[in-house]
Amino acid sequence: MTTPTCPPLSRRVTYADDPSSIAVTIFPPEVTTQDLQGFVDHLAAGGVDAYAKDVFSTGVSVYWNSSLTDYDPRPHHKKFLQLINSGIEPLNVYIDRCHQHGMAFLASFRMNDQHWISPAWKNHPEWQLPRGGMSREGMFDYQQTGVQEWMLSLMTEMVERFDIDGLELDWLRALPVFEQFPATPASVDKMTDFIRQIKELLVQRGTARDHSLPLGVRVPTKFKECLAFGLDVKTWIEEGLIDRVTPPDA
Repeated sequence: MTTPTCPPLSRRVTYADDPSSIAVTIFPPEVTTQDLQGFVDHLAAGGVDAYAKDVFSTGVSVYWNSSLTDYDPRPHHKKFLQLINSGIEPLNVYIDRCHQHGMAFLASFRMNDQHWISPAWKNHPEWQLPRGGMSREGMFDYQQTGVQEWMLSLMTEMVERFDIDGLELDWLRALPVFEQFPATPASVDKMTDFIRQIKELLVQRGTARDHSLPLGVRVPTKFKECLAFGLDVKTWIEEGLIDRVTPPDA
């Protein structure tokens, strides 16, 4: 089957998994490509037609390897290195199987997840938000231009290396992203410019592929709350910078 040309925003059922939960509970220690394919087959049988999969969490990659960041060092993710070291990217297995079912594949980035102290701090301790208030140790400070440039480079590699059908930015993992709350107008503008750069990346890559690559976001439920954290979702929608919004309560 060919890659679906229908953008994921029109999909009926989108499945979003927790990358660690399925790594622990679904896949055996000696994971195979058949295990990964079987999981996608299970989703397709349940009527899922878009799969939003976390590919970046706590400053590291999961299910793919990149020279721009560390791979997730936890034992339940290290077992996928068997495939990677043999020349098989688990992410490609997922994407190919999704497309065989006519299912769109969205690469989801946890923009500020904080489960443990990321290896990113070894080289860039200045990227961390100061602790205190809502901020915890190991959270990215998006006021730092280096953070945004690094994130954009990872997304660029994702869209250039993998046949994904769009990106999703999960801002709920986690807030805040700026030291000051409510965020200053300058911080809000800085973040909106960052979203513009991501959108332009997807437009350029979509043009090269001759089909659109939508951008989705997971954000708090109210515009006012989003704006207080520095996420001007209303402007993002009005400017056509994002194509889908997921505002879950938790």
